[in-house]
Amino acid sequence: MSLLPPRCLFNHSRLTSPSTGRQNVARFVPSAALRCRLLSTLVIQKLERSIVFRKLSGRAVMVIAALALCACATPNSKRATGVTLPVASGYQGDDAAEIEFSHNQNFKSPRGTPLMGDPLVCRESRAYRVTDGDTSKDSIRIKGGDEISVTSVVRLESGNLYKYCAPFVAFVPEAGGRYIVVNERIGGFSTPMRDLTCRVAVYKQTGDGPVRVAQSNQQKSRCEFRSDD
Repeated sequence: MSLLPPRCLFNHSRLTSPSTGRQNVARFVPSAALRCRLLSTLVIQKLERSIVFRKLSGRAVMVIAALALCACATPNSKRATGVTLPVASGYQGDDAAEIEFSHNQNFKSPRGTPLMGDPLVCRESRAYRVTDGDTSKDSIRIKGGDEISVTSVVRLESGNLYKYCAPFVAFVPEAGGRYIVVNERIGGFSTPMRDLTCRVAVYKQTGDGPVRVAQSNQQKSRCEFRSDD
């Protein structure tokens, strides 16, 4: 069986009701690209300390390093759909709301585990990425009072198999509000692939901590995945 996930496993139209809960959230979350580069650096450093790695030629060392960085450079959204999505531009008006995408474990539900993913927003029936390499955080400013759909493309693994999961959920942010989007893996590492799923929840940051906000069960329109090329 091929280990490459078929595109049908990337479900961006099925919605899942979120879990409830109030937890604290960390103030600082490094960008996905930065976390990936740090991880690849650690892998290369481990290899450099190994006897096998020291016996490799300089060209082989460069190839291994390049492969590690290339894995970081390909976002989950492109791996899942084959499409290089455009990056969304932030809203600059005074009535803006801020949306942050987090995998903070304080949002863990009894059956779920928050995962780091590739944040997406859907505007005017088109999907956009939020993170742009090392220069952007996993957050975006959008216009308050308008409905927006959000998700985060995560990779679910079971044994040697994997698939991508990113259900969009829609909500109406208030101007001046700060919101946190979390995509959880539902199921343990021993859960069969057919039973693995994910769940996206949106929280509003308040003086008493994060509070789950109301989310619609359906999008107003399907979100299209296409590049600018």
